[in-house]
Amino acid sequence: LTVTQPWLFNKPISLSGTLYNSKYDYTSYDEHAYGGKITLARRFFDNTLKIGSTYGLSLEKIDITESNPSKYLKDQEGRHTESYVTPFIERDTLDSSVFPTSGALSNVSVRVAGLGGTERYTKTVAFHSIYHKLFSSPLIAHVRGEAGYATGISGKHVPIQNKFFLGGIDSVRGFSEGKISPEDD
Repeated sequence: LTVTQPWLFNKPISLSGTLYNSKYDYTSYDEHAYGGKITLARRFFDNTLKIGSTYGLSLEKIDITESNPSKYLKDQEGRHTESYVTPFIERDTLDSSVFPTSGALSNVSVRVAGLGGTERYTKTVAFHSIYHKLFSSPLIAHVRGEAGYATGISGKHVPIQNKFFLGGIDSVRGFSEGKISPEDD
């Protein structure tokens, strides 16, 4: 459930709040998470540039479903609490946020977890997406690139649910979800 006020105090400032309860069944583990986040952002230059920050709190439970899990996977099992802040900057020149046909969308964010809770890590993600109409046809070309880096803080590891996994319809089609990644012995 997300509620957004796009013009806070009649200024180009947006405030949004999200509450969620999610369950994911992966090959090796199941994740149940619930929590919330609040985002405050300011728009500049005819709403094409947005600078803001998100604060979130999440309670997660990891259940291992693999019959012979690795030590790393076993260490992930149990309940975890994550408190994080994510500053971001975004540039949006799309002609439509629902069905874009031209323009670009770029975003850089740095998630810092460790403001309380059990998780301590940073995760930096940058992406750039371009849309372009092909000739005078109704076809649209879309190219997206994404790069990221995550590392633990104070001797902690990045939680499994916040690592990068490639494969699947949202990243590299033709590969099963999460199958383009290092495999554990």
